Formats: sequence, structure tokens, C-alpha cells
Amino acid sequence: MHVAFPGGTGGAAAAADIWHTKVRAGAAFTASAFVAALAANYSLIQLLNPVGSGVTLVIYGAISTVSLTSRPTIREYDTALTTLDMNGVNLLRGGAAGLGAVRTEQAAAVPGSRTNSTDALANTPIYWPFPWLGQLSAGEGIVFCGSAVNSQVSANIWWYEE
Repeated sequence: MHVAFPGGTGGAAAAADIWHTKVRAGAAFTASAFVAALAANYSLIQLLNPVGSGVTLVIYGAISTVSLTSRPTIREYDTALTTLDMNGVNLLRGGAAGLGAVRTEQAAAVPGSRTNSTDALANTPIYWPFPWLGQLSAGEGIVFCGSAVNSQVSANIWWYEE
């Protein structure tokens, strides 16, 4: 994942202009997922830009929660998780689905390298950076998870494709 501000030095107003332009062009997407708690397992939600997609996913922002007091984290992880939950829903109603895919899994270990984390009470929404959490080239992904097993995880993610 590469953290970048796509649009120079224009600040929040420029970021909003870019986002609104992408929405109106049918290039902005959202997706959400929920993974239930499972004993001795971590619940994982991934935004993946599939290999060969031909696009870059620029992540506008994300909100996630975990059901236990722990350290919600975002991790770089480029291998597809087991279950395809959904592709991005176009924010321009009637537009084509996104190439970015949200995948889920319950696993005995947390995969990948941690890039962001914070302390949070149970079921407290974490608002990851708005605008511009980062970007994913083809074949790259990020995973949202908690730091404790047997915890449910949910995430809402917004991005555009270019």
C-alpha cells in the first residue's frame, strides 16, 4: 500500500473536488463486510486490487469496528483471502461494479505487515484517514482486523479506480 495524496497540495477542498468528480464519473465505489467471531481465530476483511485489474485503487477512507477492546489494525497483505464477499458498488447509481474486491476469512494467525493501528474500546468505530488512506496497485491488498481472537470485525470502505 502506498500512502499518497492524489492531487497536489490543494488540501481538503481539493480532496473533496477529486472525490466528487470521481463519483460523478462512475469511478467511485463502496463496499462493506462483517465477519463473525470464531473461537481461536482472527476475523479478517480485505480490500484487494486483483492481479491484472489494470487499475489503481485510491482509498478515500474506511471505518472499521471490532467487538472486543483491542487494537484494530490495517495490514498490508496481497494474497487473496478465502471468501469473495463483494466487489465495489458504484456510487453512481446504475454504474458498473468496481474491480476492487472485498474478501473475508477467519484464520488462526494475522497475516501481513501492520501499517496502522490504534487502541479502541469494544464496538467503537475507527475512522481511518479521510481523505486518502492510501492506494493499491494491481495485486495489492489491505486487511482490517483486531488484535484479539474470537472477535467480530466489520468494515466500510470507499475508494475510486483509475
